[in-house]
Amino acid sequence: MSSSFKSPVETAKAISATAGAKNSANIVNVILLSFLAGAYIAFGGLLAEVANAGMVAAGLPIGLSKFVFGAVFPVGLIIVVLAGSELFTGNVMFMTIGVLDGTASVGGLAKNWVLSWLFNFVGALFVAYVLAFMGGIITSDPATGLYV
Repeated sequence: MSSSFKSPVETAKAISATAGAKNSANIVNVILLSFLAGAYIAFGGLLAEVANAGMVAAGLPIGLSKFVFGAVFPVGLIIVVLAGSELFTGNVMFMTIGVLDGTASVGGLAKNWVLSWLFNFVGALFVAYVLAFMGGIITSDPATGLYV
């Protein structure tokens, strides 16, 4: 009977193979998937912030609101995994193992890291601006506490 789990060696080989695919990925796809990953993470963070703020405003215990914040935040990461987006933190692992194993080049690593980091950031800023600021979810200036 075979197991549905991979051994550490099989896991490393699968990661290396994925790095090879990421190494030769189309730049437009990397940009789009990186943007979406940043947006998904920001969405999870915003959702957690809204849940936390609502619980604090309702006068619920701070420990409970922090627990809910921690339970809701991973929604962004779950969406990243399910959608197959390009999140920089995962790409660091994939591409490093790929370069060490020879399935990815240093140039491919650099391209992947720069594009995924940059467009994760752009996607997160997009969500912060469109949903949080323009949507009115964040109603005060964080630096001054004054309402905008």
